[in-house]
Amino acid sequence: MEEITVQVKDSKTDFKLYFLELKEWEKIPQFFPCDQEIFNSEWFNQIPSIKNIISHSQEGKTAKIRPGVIRLRPGLHYINFKDLDRQGNEFPIRFFLSDKQLVFIGHPRLNNEKVLEWVSRGIINTPMDLVRTIGSKILHQHQIRLESIEDQMDHLEEEILNNPVSRQQGKIIAIHRKVIHIKKSLNYHITAFDRLASIDSATPSLWSELIAETERELENIRQTHDLVESLREAYQASIDNRANDIMKLLTLLATVLLPINLLTSFFGMNFETMPLIRNPYGIEIFYSACLLILVTVILYFWKKDWLR
Repeated sequence: MEEITVQVKDSKTDFKLYFLELKEWEKIPQFFPCDQEIFNSEWFNQIPSIKNIISHSQEGKTAKIRPGVIRLRPGLHYINFKDLDRQGNEFPIRFFLSDKQLVFIGHPRLNNEKVLEWVSRGIINTPMDLVRTIGSKILHQHQIRLESIEDQMDHLEEEILNNPVSRQQGKIIAIHRKVIHIKKSLNYHITAFDRLASIDSATPSLWSELIAETERELENIRQTHDLVESLREAYQASIDNRANDIMKLLTLLATVLLPINLLTSFFGMNFETMPLIRNPYGIEIFYSACLLILVTVILYFWKKDWLR
């Protein structure tokens, strides 16, 4: 466990931060001595996010992350955010928020130096300021992840146009899932931000700015989703064009060989009297006729620009 006292300059709103390991969740009630009844009640343990922390920590697993805000009493809330790294790996940011303290559970990134830096820059004056700052950082990570996905789409589109292959369909499906995942995550977060904005009456304009920026990012995600659909259509069109080229080649080959097949079938019939059957140069004449037909058909196709 780590404890930080945040002293804000020219302000009487000093507050404390506590960082607990996930296995230390049982220590949470000691930070809120006036709320023992809440933490010991049956309904508290039935809250899905709290229940997941407890059960998964006991099993050594990671709980499913669903951002949201749960009101325990006036002035005390449990908040669950979801952050992403550059590789798209997600991790939870869970904490209890009151007027004078924040208790984080298993936060892998936030540390003493970072908080003090934000305080020195005047970004943080209250616990809610820190929550909003964390929300801004989460949004920024989602933006970076979306930009990475868009770069992947650009490379994949170039591959599809140059050489469409079946494995590219799996890549498109994977990208589609990533976009949907980010969209769901931001939808959950914007709901949480809106709830926190209603709680924080001191700085509603800053929350409105964060919510508006999140909405703009959601619009970007919708556009990216449309681009994924366009990419899927481009892939299907490329595959169809490739199939058409193959069918065109087979059709041309069949057309070229059809007159020769007719000649072969004709001279393959079992009759005593047939043209060239007694001629000593019959086989040469037959092959010459086949070659002449082949050259004539190819020249005709070339003139009609059907071989390109």
